[in-house]
Amino acid sequence: MSTQTPLRKFEQALLKSWRSPTILTLVLLPLSGLYLVLSTLNRWTYTLGPKARYEAAVPTIVVGNLTVGGSGKSPFVAALVKALQSKEYRVGIVSRGYKRSSDKAAVVLNEQSDARDVGDEPLMLFHQTNAPTAVAADRKSAIDALLKVHDLDVIVCDDGLQHWKLKPSVTICIDDQSLVSRNRLVLPAGPYRELYSRLKQMHEVVAHVVKPNDSAEEINSDSNDFKVAHSVFWLEPQAVSSVHSNNATSGNEGGDVTESLTPRRVNLVAGIAKPQRFFETAQSLGYSGPEHSFSDHHQFVESDLKFDNDLPILMTEKDAVKCNGFTANQLWYLPVTAQLDQNMIDRVINRITQN
Repeated sequence: MSTQTPLRKFEQALLKSWRSPTILTLVLLPLSGLYLVLSTLNRWTYTLGPKARYEAAVPTIVVGNLTVGGSGKSPFVAALVKALQSKEYRVGIVSRGYKRSSDKAAVVLNEQSDARDVGDEPLMLFHQTNAPTAVAADRKSAIDALLKVHDLDVIVCDDGLQHWKLKPSVTICIDDQSLVSRNRLVLPAGPYRELYSRLKQMHEVVAHVVKPNDSAEEINSDSNDFKVAHSVFWLEPQAVSSVHSNNATSGNEGGDVTESLTPRRVNLVAGIAKPQRFFETAQSLGYSGPEHSFSDHHQFVESDLKFDNDLPILMTEKDAVKCNGFTANQLWYLPVTAQLDQNMIDRVINRITQN
């Protein structure tokens, strides 16, 4: 049985209304109108003045999405960073560090960084890629902090399409094909952070698909009408690893081959935006059992993982970086890697080379 909190129940009702309008959509509609006005005014202060936009000393690639959470953006960023590193680029990563204890000051990550101080996704990316990483609500502060201590060729911003202060060299929008929505309203009545038409301003629109054989031409015909470069990516699960083997915090993707968990009954744990996606992936690999969902970016404590059975616990890699210090045995995580289109990577490299 899933661990259901009142917040989680509200999130599920909201997700339902985002897929197809419900009475909740009507209730939230006035707030969406206010959100649209305020976000438009914020955009105009940078695009039309009086506030100046910031251009970093090196090319910047912003990877984001128009909808809220759970698009597969972080695995995409990790794969893009590794692709650039394979071409000998010195790559840095900046992020807001969502839900960290304080997002006022810029922090450059190190091996002792804790998810509570820097955020779970930036810490996961740091260990997955070994790329210099900094977090701050103000991306300029994060970039400046990073360039102060590292000589870099390019910086990848994990999220930030709505951070208008930064003027990026390349914009990539992740289009989550699992959100087949008839609701294109902005928050909170709909799932969109800004108007859908913003897609036509992107350099790249990359669709997160389930099946590797899905093509960019066969999906999302509406966004194709904007004549923006399209491609697809998908996630492939890797070998299950022990949280206590430190692989979740050491960047050894795929885990320790000497220590793994064969398919069996487990407690499935996910504190992500779309836990069902993780549950289904684990079940397709032969791991089944009670499902325990928590809110996205949930800061786990050991008592969260005390269940009324003695089954092993299998969680996401994003959750594992917050549980590495726990004393409980039988904690495992399932890494995933994003498979990117090489033509898309080549176009991105071409743009930053011309910058």
